[in-house]
Amino acid sequence: MGAPPKLSRAPLVRAPGESDDDAHARFRREKCIGVECDGDCLNRNMEIECDPATCPMGDKCQNRCFAARLGSKVSVEKAGRCGRGLFAREPIPEGAFVVEALGELISEEEAQERLATARANGDEHYYMLAASDAATKGLVIDATRKGNEFRWANHSCDPSCRLEKWRCGSQDRYGIVALRSIKPGEELTYDYRWASFERCYCGAANCVGVMDGVKKNPVGAAAR
Repeated sequence: MGAPPKLSRAPLVRAPGESDDDAHARFRREKCIGVECDGDCLNRNMEIECDPATCPMGDKCQNRCFAARLGSKVSVEKAGRCGRGLFAREPIPEGAFVVEALGELISEEEAQERLATARANGDEHYYMLAASDAATKGLVIDATRKGNEFRWANHSCDPSCRLEKWRCGSQDRYGIVALRSIKPGEELTYDYRWASFERCYCGAANCVGVMDGVKKNPVGAAAR
């Protein structure tokens, strides 16, 4: 029996004189056929924010959380042995966008230099997130000097949120989304999946003791 035939992606059918970008925009527009950008929205399922120029929902589109800054109400409070943490100030439903991860976009080499300097100075508070996909390979988001509330979101082995990467126009943007319904006053955490084996103080019943979710390079996520 011979080897199975190689599969290839079907080509996008373009109208005469239509560019690839316009064809993709038309394809997304034609597939968004619901009454709102809900779970049936093709863009939402692919973690792509809708383009206001092509989304048939227009101003009613709810799939532009990053662009419209539609995050949840949060606050920074004391979090026991973890120092400070990020907490919900309102009920947050499952799947809701919580907050964007903002910071300086630097090279991995510069991130390693900053980490070495911080450790040499006895500073254990640094907040870095690896942006290591095909488009941003080797880049790191450093929220230590410049950033927002996201930097205070602690690690947990049983997190209330997950980190997601969304495509917004020509940019990749990162943020945390609620894994379940979250009550006001509840801490907002996510799994750092960090590789440096830092001690974990999340207190979850399934806590593994260290932040070792993915054993890759040491610039993997924020640290406390």
